[in-house]
Amino acid sequence: MTPARRYRLLGAASLATLLLLSGRLYAVSVLRHAELRDKAERRRRRADVLPACRGQVLDRHGRPLARDLAVDDVAVDLTELDPALELVLPLARALGITRQAARERLEDARALATEDGEPVLVGGAPLEAAERVKRSLRGAGGLTVRFEPGGLAVLADPARLVARARTLEALAPLLEVPGADLQAAVDAEVTSILDEDDRDARVVRWRRPLVVRAEASFEVLARVVERQGDLPGVRVVRRYRRVYPRGEVAAHLVGTIGAPSPEERANDRARGVLVDEGGGALGLLMGERDDLPEGARLRDQPRGRTGAERAFEGALAGRPGVRVVVRDARGRPRATLRDLPPEDGRDLRLTIDADLQAPLEAALDEAVLRHGDAEAGGAAVVIDLRQGDVLALASSPRYDPNTMGARFAEWRDDPRRPLFDRSVAAFPPASTWKVLTAFAMTDDAQEGAVPLGWTTECHGKLFPGKPGPFRCDGYHGPTDLGRALERSCNVFFFRAADRVGLDAMAAWAERLGLGRRLLGLPGERAGLVPTSGMKEARFERAAAGLHARWREALEVQARGGDPAAVDLAQRRLERAAWWVGACADDRKARPGDARNASIGQGDVMTTPVQVALLAGLVATGGRAPLPRVDADRPVVWHEADLPAGALARVREGMRRVVTRGTASDARLGLRGLDVAGKTGTAERAKGQAKLAWFMGYYPAARPEVAFAVLVDRTEGHGGEVCAPVTRALIDAYEATKRPRGRP
Repeated sequence: MTPARRYRLLGAASLATLLLLSGRLYAVSVLRHAELRDKAERRRRRADVLPACRGQVLDRHGRPLARDLAVDDVAVDLTELDPALELVLPLARALGITRQAARERLEDARALATEDGEPVLVGGAPLEAAERVKRSLRGAGGLTVRFEPGGLAVLADPARLVARARTLEALAPLLEVPGADLQAAVDAEVTSILDEDDRDARVVRWRRPLVVRAEASFEVLARVVERQGDLPGVRVVRRYRRVYPRGEVAAHLVGTIGAPSPEERANDRARGVLVDEGGGALGLLMGERDDLPEGARLRDQPRGRTGAERAFEGALAGRPGVRVVVRDARGRPRATLRDLPPEDGRDLRLTIDADLQAPLEAALDEAVLRHGDAEAGGAAVVIDLRQGDVLALASSPRYDPNTMGARFAEWRDDPRRPLFDRSVAAFPPASTWKVLTAFAMTDDAQEGAVPLGWTTECHGKLFPGKPGPFRCDGYHGPTDLGRALERSCNVFFFRAADRVGLDAMAAWAERLGLGRRLLGLPGERAGLVPTSGMKEARFERAAAGLHARWREALEVQARGGDPAAVDLAQRRLERAAWWVGACADDRKARPGDARNASIGQGDVMTTPVQVALLAGLVATGGRAPLPRVDADRPVVWHEADLPAGALARVREGMRRVVTRGTASDARLGLRGLDVAGKTGTAERAKGQAKLAWFMGYYPAARPEVAFAVLVDRTEGHGGEVCAPVTRALIDAYEATKRPRGRP
């Protein structure tokens, strides 16, 4: 080959190389400029998510019942702490191996790497795989390819391999923990993430800081912050822990919080409100938006699960913040581009008085333990008749929300059901309902109404009855309305019910605002007020439900597939069929239904709050504020036109209950007080425990509060079981009226 030819070939090769480099430079600097700039800028920026402090739950005097305690953790960002982790996925793709296998190769390479050493071999590939290897490693800084005889060698940057060990060795003495323990914690988390099958879940977990020292002391935090510039990937993370300063006091009303369920997370993800899941803080990282959307929250941000924590979740939760910072090559913050501070949740001031709530709970607990069986429980409510403030709302037994996580299984399996809020549950109101029956039976607008002076003879039982007579607790002889309330005579109300029927009592229940939820708390029941057509309507709904379940079961079986779905559909069908059978046996109103309802049994169900409202309406003459637990909610008045004559007789009867009736025993502690009330004892099937009630208002002459107390599963009667709790309630209420600091 002549020299001239050689020069021409060399020139052509040089020109081709120049054109190739120019083309590549053009592609990088022009065609992919925006993409690469965005990628580089994303690496340079970091969006730090700042949690919001949940609002406090306070009693009426501003004393905290639930609040957030700020704690600081020392945490590590895994990919910043260990830059080699960013090499796992591209290495796995380049070599055609699993993520775990790629990680093991990098771990083996760590032992050979030194700070200023040569790149370390982490794998190889045949020459024919060169294109795939180069494509897989494109943009993966830290991995290089070297052509060798017979194949390709893939090499890792030693600086990335040794970065983690260097940082952890420096961090361990600051945290006062062994370096091996730190290393083990990081390795366990990385292994767990790589084993995750769900790609989205892996991405989220990579971005979530790993806590290596929870609730660090001030001394530890000071040491870490002082050295933070030399600890890439290490940072102090603030979070909030919910605490309940008064423990069990008002536990059911205050409620609890808990982690979001998978369904809730999926719903938040679909709405695009999870700030810390996408990595870009919902567009704030790159300036795609200026603010967070309505309802923004963190992926693991707790939610209210029970009580006021759940009912007022929207106000209490607050909104997280985001701070976008620019970092240098070592990951140290250098500038803040955007700072959206978190918006703390609003405080919730409840109407309850902790100084009344605590002694009432103690008295209720004592009554439940003394008079109840192994499954007994109780509830009590006190309502201020001036504004409707619920001054106390107690349920027994209770739980301490501070230890909910550790003792949940124990409480869940406890036969006394401490997790069950009896204060908003529905129970048969027993003879407290006779107050309502008194108004219904004397209402001239009702067919069959009796005059105010009507009397009847009580011989202890009333025929006919199935399977036996309708019984009374005693032989009361000639009985009028006042004596019937005083002695709680069943026969008097049985005979009145035979005349006016179910619908008259139902009409008065609606008139008095009963049969509906009053507080708006989770788990609160509306109760049940039976009517003459209720059973027929219930059967028709049950039959329609059975038809729907039957169709569902057929469709599931036709689709086949999941045996669990088939089994669930079959069990639902069986339950619907059972319910239809139960309703069919009691499809029509029976003659005795009105009698049972007149004394607060049979199908009648009310909550303690509803019973207290009934007492409050009697106390105020028919105009009473509806009960409320939110001190900032406007007062809403309920007005019921109570006939003056019937009202006077009912008030007289309720006062006589305490002075010479079913709650007049001096040992009960009420006879010397200016209080009016009504006892009640609901009976269940033969041999089963009873339900004791006492409701009323205080003082009787100028009422200030209405109340209701119940103890479930007792062998005692309303007066003997609940009257001592009422005495403690009144004493505690009087104590709250005294100026603070004075005995």
